[in-house]
Amino acid sequence: MENNNQTVDTYNQNYQKYLGARERSYELEVELEDAGKKVADHLIQYVRKIQAKFYQKYGNKIDELDDLHMAIGSVKKKGMKQLQRDLHNLYLLSEQEGGGEEVIKSKSKQLVDAYKQKYCPDDNFQKKRDAEAMKLKSAILGLTGDQENSNIQYLM
Repeated sequence: MENNNQTVDTYNQNYQKYLGARERSYELEVELEDAGKKVADHLIQYVRKIQAKFYQKYGNKIDELDDLHMAIGSVKKKGMKQLQRDLHNLYLLSEQEGGGEEVIKSKSKQLVDAYKQKYCPDDNFQKKRDAEAMKLKSAILGLTGDQENSNIQYLM
């Protein structure tokens, strides 16, 4: 009988150690989670301070750039609407006059090329937009091929 009591006592002791380990584990998890939250709060405050300094230094330039992008976008939008009208008129005219498909393609290409030349000239601004469009295309499609010879252009 005493052997049974010893086994029960040993089991109870081990079970108490098990419960103690679970409680200690819980306490450590809570402590580390709280510390992580404090670190995250400090990082957020630090980032906000850096952002505020950045905006103090470059805020006017950011606003100017935003205004310029809006103006450029507005002009390009008007140009795109005109291109759409011209293409629509070309289609209607070809339907009335019975122009062939090759004539429509050729005149459409001329209209689009004129739009590109006027609203998307090959300047540094356009090169940067084209490079951004290429990166986006690569990210979306997972391209790994020859990106230099790819024919993508940012039109809007």
